[in-house]
Amino acid sequence: MPAKSPLISTSARKRLEQIAQGIRDRRLSLGVSSVVAARAAGVSRVTWHRIEKAESSVTMGAYAAALQALGLDVQLTPADMPGKEALADLALQERTPTASVPKTIQVEKYPQLRQLAWHVRDGFELTPAEAFGLYDRYRRHLDLPAMVPEERSLLRALEKHH
Repeated sequence: MPAKSPLISTSARKRLEQIAQGIRDRRLSLGVSSVVAARAAGVSRVTWHRIEKAESSVTMGAYAAALQALGLDVQLTPADMPGKEALADLALQERTPTASVPKTIQVEKYPQLRQLAWHVRDGFELTPAEAFGLYDRYRRHLDLPAMVPEERSLLRALEKHH
């Protein structure tokens, strides 16, 4: 079973997608199948496909092995504003107080939870464990920068509670 996808910023997600696209483009330009590339990198075929899909739960070691197998290298260069978005996200989290975990959670009060729980009717209430399970299971679909402060606070409280 794949590891949980860490929550990453939008800019980090875009960079990861660029790396994945570069890996895929290089493999295709060499005329190598994904099975052969995976074998050369010492990773499973499934991991190779996850690398090319830019999944953030794939280890850096697997990405490094994929790059090496294709004769690619990564060069680190300072960004225009190093860590600006990450620091802004941290500052926002610091300003968002952690809420206490309610006994029941009304789905319609939290927009992203509502999307994750699309299958339940309006007015439905979840237990904290059920809400955390949805957030955790579908973490890769969350858009943290777009999340309303109340929902971010709830998510932080649920993470601390579980």
